[in-house]
Amino acid sequence: MTQNELLETLIGMLEDDAYKLCKENGYDSRTTIEDGKPYIITCDLRFDRVNFEIENGLVIKANLG
Repeated sequence: MTQNELLETLIGMLEDDAYKLCKENGYDSRTTIEDGKPYIITCDLRFDRVNFEIENGLVIKANLG
């Protein structure tokens, strides 16, 4: 699965399922915003990590970084 395919597939997934899919594809992952509340995160840019925005338990945005 390409990076773009992975990011597109993650949208709408349950948070736990998204973490599992990322791990299966060799990516670290983290939630950066959940239900409108931002988490404190590092600002290092990594292309092997997926950042999630979660709303009501579902991924609404995913990007690399």
